[in-house]
Amino acid sequence: MAKAGTTRIHIPTFPAPVAMPVPGEKPDVVVFTFKARTRKEFAEWMEALKEKNNVEAIMECVTGWAPDDPFTLENVEQFNELYLGAAAAILDKYIAEITQAKLGN
Repeated sequence: MAKAGTTRIHIPTFPAPVAMPVPGEKPDVVVFTFKARTRKEFAEWMEALKEKNNVEAIMECVTGWAPDDPFTLENVEQFNELYLGAAAAILDKYIAEITQAKLGN
């Protein structure tokens, strides 16, 4: 019997706030919409991640964001250039969200 409050429906995307490092200032929180993956899809993505650059990795796990600028390859490239710690913050948050969800936390 399933626990109360759990769902077996696979949600294709989910939002999560990411604390973006901003040099000389406090982190700026940006909400990203991430792509959900099954355990198998996530393992395959993690394995392929070794061959990806920051922008490619972000484009494969993010489907949208809260900034007013459209979520496009060009804007993600510019964002990655302007905020040196952005990719690590985004990818770390995505991995944490996916793995914690898979663990049931």
